[in-house]
Amino acid sequence: MAYLAQRYSLNKLSVICCKSLSDILNCENACEILKTSIWLDKEKLKRDCKNLIAENTDFCFKTKSFLESDRRTIKEILSLDSMTIREVEVFKHIMKWARNKILQRNNDKTLRDIVGDGIHLIRFPTMTNSEFAKHVIPYEVLVECEQLDIFRAIGDDQFHAIGFIHEPRRLIEK
Repeated sequence: MAYLAQRYSLNKLSVICCKSLSDILNCENACEILKTSIWLDKEKLKRDCKNLIAENTDFCFKTKSFLESDRRTIKEILSLDSMTIREVEVFKHIMKWARNKILQRNNDKTLRDIVGDGIHLIRFPTMTNSEFAKHVIPYEVLVECEQLDIFRAIGDDQFHAIGFIHEPRRLIEK
């Protein structure tokens, strides 16, 4: 109905649909409603979804709604500057999401293909060397020069791996 309201410029109905979505917003459906808010270009609803996800990251990332998200929604989530989990955990959840997409589509795409340019929104330089080596390298989602740049950035505050965010997310304490 929200789609039809948007398509036919039924503004009152569109407002009612967004209010209804906002009223039922919870951790289980946050990613699904975020996808809808992006698609309908509803900034307030999108902001509400992103705030809920930021404040309940671990729970939201364990939902069916997260696993069924599209790449655009995942990129929107990865653009958050605050979360309740460390970056290495963000990466693990993104890899789980990407593996799920490959299984759903039964194709031969790589994890990197699925994540696409969203890979650059994962803040690898904020991980420890140990986290990066143990949890990221085995997935082979980064090319060798990216891996080397990130290792160097982790060990040298003055070096910046091009294309990756060096500012850590604010960790929200729960």
